Amino acid sequence: FISGSFATNAIGDITIDPTDPSGRTIYVGTGEPNASGDSGAGQGIYKSTDGGNSWTRLPGSDFANNRSISDVVIDPTNGNTIYVGTTRGVRGVSSSSGDTGNPPVGTVAPVGLYKSTDGGNTFSAIFLTLPITPGGFSEGTSRVALDPSNPAVVYVGAFGLGIFRSDPSENGGAFQQVFYSEDNDGNPAHFDPFDRTAFAVTTKSGLTRMYVADGNGADIPNGPASQVWRNDNMNQPASTLASGNVNGSSWKNLTSSKVGDPGYATYNYCTGQCWYDNAIYTPKGHPDTVFVLGSYLYREQLGSGGNGLSNGRAVLRSTTAGAPDPDHNNRTFTDMIADAGTDPNNNGIHPDQHALVFLPDNPNVWFEGSDGGLMRSNGTYTDVSSQCAARGLTGDNLTACQRLLSAVPTQLTSLNNGLDTLQFQSFSINPKNPSKELLGGTQDNGTFLYEGSSVLWGQTIGGDGGQSGFNAANPDIRFHTYFAPQVDVNFQGTVTTGWDWVADRFFLPPAEGWSFYIPIIYDPNPASAGSIFAGLQGVWRTRDNGGPRAYLDQHCNEFTGDFKVLCGDFVELGSPTGLSDAHGNLTSTFFGSDRVGGVVNAIGRSPGDKSTLWAATTTGRVFVSKNADDVSNVPGADGSDVTYTRIDSTSAAAPNRVPTYIYVDAKNPNRAWISYSGYSARTPTTPGHIFEVRFNPNSGTATFTSIDGSLGDMPITSVVRDDPTGDFYASNDFGVLRLPKGSSTWQSAGTGMPMVEVCAVAISTKGRRLYAATHGRGGYVLQLPED
Repeated sequence: FISGSFATNAIGDITIDPTDPSGRTIYVGTGEPNASGDSGAGQGIYKSTDGGNSWTRLPGSDFANNRSISDVVIDPTNGNTIYVGTTRGVRGVSSSSGDTGNPPVGTVAPVGLYKSTDGGNTFSAIFLTLPITPGGFSEGTSRVALDPSNPAVVYVGAFGLGIFRSDPSENGGAFQQVFYSEDNDGNPAHFDPFDRTAFAVTTKSGLTRMYVADGNGADIPNGPASQVWRNDNMNQPASTLASGNVNGSSWKNLTSSKVGDPGYATYNYCTGQCWYDNAIYTPKGHPDTVFVLGSYLYREQLGSGGNGLSNGRAVLRSTTAGAPDPDHNNRTFTDMIADAGTDPNNNGIHPDQHALVFLPDNPNVWFEGSDGGLMRSNGTYTDVSSQCAARGLTGDNLTACQRLLSAVPTQLTSLNNGLDTLQFQSFSINPKNPSKELLGGTQDNGTFLYEGSSVLWGQTIGGDGGQSGFNAANPDIRFHTYFAPQVDVNFQGTVTTGWDWVADRFFLPPAEGWSFYIPIIYDPNPASAGSIFAGLQGVWRTRDNGGPRAYLDQHCNEFTGDFKVLCGDFVELGSPTGLSDAHGNLTSTFFGSDRVGGVVNAIGRSPGDKSTLWAATTTGRVFVSKNADDVSNVPGADGSDVTYTRIDSTSAAAPNRVPTYIYVDAKNPNRAWISYSGYSARTPTTPGHIFEVRFNPNSGTATFTSIDGSLGDMPITSVVRDDPTGDFYASNDFGVLRLPKGSSTWQSAGTGMPMVEVCAVAISTKGRRLYAATHGRGGYVLQLPED
């Protein structure tokens, strides 16, 4: 780990200076450029001249603060000339959701392409894309490259628009469009931020060749399927390459939607996630070799219940420039997702692709980066197309499979050992064993179990990992979530096949909206230990861990269940039907005409109280229920008698921003501390990020008192209180802070953790431990001082 000195460890690009023959000059652009809701913004550009042993921040790179960097490109003839592409990055990524919009207008530079001619001391904007709007999606640059034959010619890809070129010999060097993205019809009102254009440039026969991969995915309604193009002569006027919102005739479409056609290999290669998973590469000196990166086509993958036509097609390789190869059944690209092992699900590549580099002297050896870490190919390929017939395929499906599997890697090897890059969403602590057992959900890498070893965590279940929790009376009973309100309960402790699905009622009509990772907690009070509370647009409750164990084990087990019944018994609190209803929907106009919409984003309970429940929505509404444990006699709606008092409307100080965490006083359930995302500058009449909230159940009112002190205007992702000492701990995009009891000055909570986004902290006052779930650097623990 060499970036411990950085102001952030959200990294967008790493570039080795081509003008340094030693290869020891490295530039790192910070901020993740992949346009997701958790792609953290950066803090400029760092440079090392000694192979990463020491770093300095480029003094002119403030323009990239709170933005993300897609590329840092060095002119191979002049190391002082640097090009940097920027795009949208987010702040305030919490365990469930957050105000992950952009910093206040005027505090950040426009996104686009920037250039320095003095080694990074100063930068100037030379190409600006469409302006970012508050809460906007993926605006900015997707790719930057120099023409390999003439580095004075600059190409830049822009989200939703296509590719532009600056050529000093044409139109005074002004940027002109040379490729229109599939969704770009020239009307700014039709701008599609989900359309991402990737490209790679090389030379063939003395001419500049460009490969393009573009689309927003056929899996999006009315969205064009992702496709691949090639142009063998970019040495043409821009008006010939693209004009009038139409690409010129020299662009060759290498893709076909017909399964039997050779071009089907790249059809819809990035599914509905092109904005996130889309890249194309060609190794230097090998212009006919091209790799396309996207995301799994699960419907074709056997291990995901598909028909077996491919192994996923998320990484594709061609050695014929994407053209049919008559010597090999007219194949165009082959599938790199799985190696030649007998099980395509083992030694396979993660579904979401982002980067690929080649061994300089052997392009057959490549390293692939994805949401699952780093993989390496051994550089040899073999034909496993005989597997296709065994999958029961016939006709065009059989032909397509045989082409795709005719040259797969002989061996793929994971390089993740020692690479601490998991993106944890949150941790939950075994209340009876707080130092030796916790669960942690990770972004698209499953939920992991910690049992005391920092180097060996067991994966308890795969998929997206969100929240988790332990039954306070019997911690062998625990839950985890995938994305959305998808919840499993395990009655068998660490048995990985014990997970039972309990989430069916969340999806019954009229279904509610939800966060990507929903807030959900076990009741911390052992007297109500079987109760789980989950937030959608209302708060839903089960009182028996999701249902009777025998019933769930038989019918709803993820591995052996028959799923012939309704799995799970969650009901919406306050709803007369137990399903979505205005009386239980905390985002509805039933609770007022202001701050409507959104979803529940935070839930809190006190371990010393059975009746009180706190909840908050993404629009800033805050509620308290004093009878959250009430049980009515209405079948399927046993929470219908639960009532709420809305308290944010009783205080002028309550922010109309996203509450990210609620920590309820262990001894006084009418007092809680709430953290908020977003920026006070956006809501100047309701500033503040951490509040002590006191609820008066007699009057139905509350006071909101800021404890920000020296905190500054930055999103806070969680807050907890060390009850024995009275100290507070809060997480943000740069680590964990501590506010000592009686102080107004926040300080770093401890040493040993780099600057990194922390989605949430979890505290065990009994075990004297504070756990931090970081977004990209794994998990950390801080031993708390004795009280």
